[in-house]
Amino acid sequence: MSLFSCQTYKLYFVAFLYFYTLFFTFYHVLGMELFKVITDISAVFTIIYTFFVIVSLAIKFGIYRRYFIVLNSIFFVLIFHIAFNFGKTDLVDVLKFFSLFLFSFLGLGFGRYRFLLSKKLLFFLYVMPLVVELLGGSKINVNGSEFASFPNNNTAVMYYIILTGVVLEQFNKSSKYAILFFIITLFFQKIGAMLSVMTSFVVVYKIKFDKYLPFILISIVLLFSVVFSLNLLDRIIDVMSGLYNLIVNYSIAEISSMEYVRLLSETNSTDLSAVFRIRHWSEMFAYYTSQGIDTTLFGYGAKYTMIVTTENLMPHSDMMRVLCEFGLLSFILFISLYYLLFVNIISKHLKLSLLLVVFYYFSENLIDNFISMYLLHVIVGSKDCVIKKST
Repeated sequence: MSLFSCQTYKLYFVAFLYFYTLFFTFYHVLGMELFKVITDISAVFTIIYTFFVIVSLAIKFGIYRRYFIVLNSIFFVLIFHIAFNFGKTDLVDVLKFFSLFLFSFLGLGFGRYRFLLSKKLLFFLYVMPLVVELLGGSKINVNGSEFASFPNNNTAVMYYIILTGVVLEQFNKSSKYAILFFIITLFFQKIGAMLSVMTSFVVVYKIKFDKYLPFILISIVLLFSVVFSLNLLDRIIDVMSGLYNLIVNYSIAEISSMEYVRLLSETNSTDLSAVFRIRHWSEMFAYYTSQGIDTTLFGYGAKYTMIVTTENLMPHSDMMRVLCEFGLLSFILFISLYYLLFVNIISKHLKLSLLLVVFYYFSENLIDNFISMYLLHVIVGSKDCVIKKST
């Protein structure tokens, strides 16, 4: 059995999920930097190994001809990105971004080699983050908004939604089990995720409203209960009306230079989180559009947002991150990737998981969550990952 064969990679895939999750848990429970170094090295090795598996399969069997244009385009676009931003761009972040394409196309090219995860492994992946929480929480994430080994509840929601999508797909469960997605968002009380689940459920499952009316009514009642209990309705109204006022009266450059006190006044809002995002994204876009055609096409450099913005923070939006840091060409290929994945997925559960992740790309930094991205893209990429029922 060849080192770069489909069968070998399947074994590696399972072994890596065990290994990475275990050592990542050790890192957060014990707070020892050594375990982070081990997980980082294993992640880089996985990306490189995946690249050589794809090259090997492409040479031997030509199985990636259908995706030749996208694969080669993103490779050369990122080469130009590094060349134009040499010394500014973060090579690790470039590798993370490239890995989304590698993992996806690996699955797309595997054909009949289905990625099967044992019940023990799935249970392991569900439980290990909870172990961190039960042992007193992470010793690494100490900002007060984290859950277990996740930096915040949004990334926790996405991890468990991805994992649940894999479970429901693997055991070929009917659409009625999709209510588990909503239960996850309800547990973490994330209004954005709740709305995304409801929207995705309608889009993906093409539901008949009379058949699912009880589910819809219960979902709406629970949603508005959470909205009112957390005063989220006022927040939504304030943010939307304030954003409209800014767009109508000011340019992107003017918004990006406003102080927070003035932004809060102009938006008539007390929601600092929303105001931060408005200014942060305005700063990013203003810098991106002021640097010339090379920056427009190839971005201003991975992680360089932390240099060019006032708060020196990550983008808080993977959509903005890809557009501004990697450029318009990478952004187009990024959108093309998810279109290819969506049309190739057979499983509706995985379609819903993928759609939710894409929704969350607008307001979160999900690309940095390696195990979630690895699991999602390899599994979702495989067109034949679902057992088709005989007719």
